[in-house]
Amino acid sequence: MPTKSEQPIVCIIGLGYVGLPLATAFSRHFKVIGFDTNVKLVKGLNLSNNNQNLTITNNHQQIKQADFIIITVPTPVTKSKEPDLSHIESASKIVSQNMKAGCTVILESTVYPGVTEEVMKPILEESGLQCGKDFKIAYSPERIAYQLLNCFCHFFNGYRPYPLQIVGLIFSYILQRSHIPHG
Repeated sequence: MPTKSEQPIVCIIGLGYVGLPLATAFSRHFKVIGFDTNVKLVKGLNLSNNNQNLTITNNHQQIKQADFIIITVPTPVTKSKEPDLSHIESASKIVSQNMKAGCTVILESTVYPGVTEEVMKPILEESGLQCGKDFKIAYSPERIAYQLLNCFCHFFNGYRPYPLQIVGLIFSYILQRSHIPHG
């Protein structure tokens, strides 16, 4: 986490219908790195990006700058109607190889309870960093229309109490209301 005098850097992983509006909203207040593995998408977005606070890239090395990393990748359903977590697993692997100590990783994809701790956390810990000690994780379900960010509330949950308050604070810059569960 940056010092009080420094502004945090936010990285959005996945620049689809959730990630791009989220990156744009955060860029009104913070420096934002928008990361996507789709080279064609990144090139196209960069052609029209004139936002000084938003860097759009497919260079995973830039993730290392981020204090907050928000994963916004799709979670499709398989033919057998099971959630396909491969995008979350892939994004978590990229993050684990590029995150810095002290960062907070937030899963913003719609998933069933337990994915943050049971799927994402072990992959992130492959970095050699320990969750709760060297980095924090939180879950913020994507359940809103990001084109109307200021009209919705948001719910957060985290691994241990720390990330809840700080995640609620960072999202308070772009949302009118948020809800942090207690206890």
